[in-house]
Formats: sequence, C-alpha cells, structure tokens
Amino acid sequence: MTLLLDHLSSFQTVDLESIDEGWLGQRRFDRKFLLTGTQLETFLNRNQSTCSVLEISGTNSFEYRTEYFDTTNLDCYLDHVKRRKRRAKIRFRKYLDSDLSRFEVKMKLGNLQSYKAALENSYELGQPEADFAAQVLREFIPNAQITHITHELVQTATNTFTRSTLVHNNALERITIDQNLELTFAGAHKRLQNDLVLVEVKSIKRSSSVVRGLLLSGIRPVRFSKYCASLDLLAGERPLVHTSRFLTSKFTD
Repeated sequence: MTLLLDHLSSFQTVDLESIDEGWLGQRRFDRKFLLTGTQLETFLNRNQSTCSVLEISGTNSFEYRTEYFDTTNLDCYLDHVKRRKRRAKIRFRKYLDSDLSRFEVKMKLGNLQSYKAALENSYELGQPEADFAAQVLREFIPNAQITHITHELVQTATNTFTRSTLVHNNALERITIDQNLELTFAGAHKRLQNDLVLVEVKSIKRSSSVVRGLLLSGIRPVRFSKYCASLDLLAGERPLVHTSRFLTSKFTD
C-alpha cells in the first residue's frame, strides 16, 4: 500500500532538529496499532490540525533497514516468548535515504515504559558496540543473560519498511507510520498485507490523546514485535511470541 501522500502534504511540517527537542534520552510509553488504508485515511484526517509531519529535503517518507542481533541461543527472542517484563532488542537502524546508521539497544523496563540507547554513526558490530550494549544492559536490565555475553552476538533477522513520522503539536507524542514492511530471516521473506500499516504512538506521559482517539474509534492496540514476528514466521518450529492466527491473517509471501 502506498501511504496517502496527499493527506500528508496538507500537514504542517517540522524538521529533524525540532522533532528531537525534549525527546532524546526520555523514557516513553509505546502503543502499536495495525490500520487498514481506510482507517489510516480517517486517522490522518482526524489528526491533521493537531500534528505536524517530519519533512527532510521536501520528503516526508523515508526508507529504513533494521538488522537485529541476538545470541546463538536467541536469548532476546526467548525473553519475549517468556514475556519477561524487562527485556531488550539489539539492532542497527539504517536510514537508507541518507546512508546513516546507528546502533541501538531498545528495552522494556518492566513498568510499561520503553527506553532506547543509541551509538550514533555506527555501521557494523565490533568491540565498541558490544561494550556499549553491555554497559546499557548492566544499567537497565542487570540480570539479563545477554548482559554478560554481548561479545557473542550474531546477526539474526532483518526488516525493511517505509516510515513517515507525525509529531503532536501540543504534547510530547510521536506517531510513526510504517508501510511496505518486509521481514527476512535466513534468506526467507514475509511481508505485511498490502492494505495494512503499522502505527506506533510514542508518548512521554502514559496518557495519550492520540491513543484515546484510536480506542474511541474502535481500533485496539496489538502486541507486536517486528523482530519476533520474523522468527515466528520464518525460523521453523519454536515457541511463538505471536499467535499463528495473527501471523497468517496479517502477513503474506
């Protein structure tokens, strides 16, 4: 599905420097939703007066590639399977339009909050990245098995998608809209159904006006991880983070 660019072109715009003000280094609350094209159109119309769209060099839609790293035992993945309240994902986030890359450790902190630590201008896993991951995990999830073996990380799954980002004009809230999501593991691929986009609402405060609006319109949040869905769909027999019914209804070859 192609994002409704005509709708985004009518939004006020915001630059990258402004979008980061008051946001970097903050813990946040995340809620994810899967919207159809019709639901997305309604959502954009509803939020046009309250949100601005990130625009860089006249563009408001950007190509991303995410490369995930885990232990050979898949400890990060298994922490999701076990629904551990404190868990982490370790990844490179690559911005394909600008050829930039950053190394990230994204964590769930056990109180419904998320936190992301990043090493800027990092392009491949080496000792500095392993040391950075160990340092962050020791601070936030000291009892995690992976904290002690970050030097053993290997690349596992990859995904690509096209993202547009909205920023609430009056609150510390971001809304990312991901389309054309494709998951890859061991050379196999799955992609999100053409008429679906992944919308994630990220707010500094637990209360979110954008989330309330989605709930009032009858759209329920989903428990969804791009990384875990890749392994659920493509890595063969194993315990699942997502249900088989959810996966088969949302993804296709």
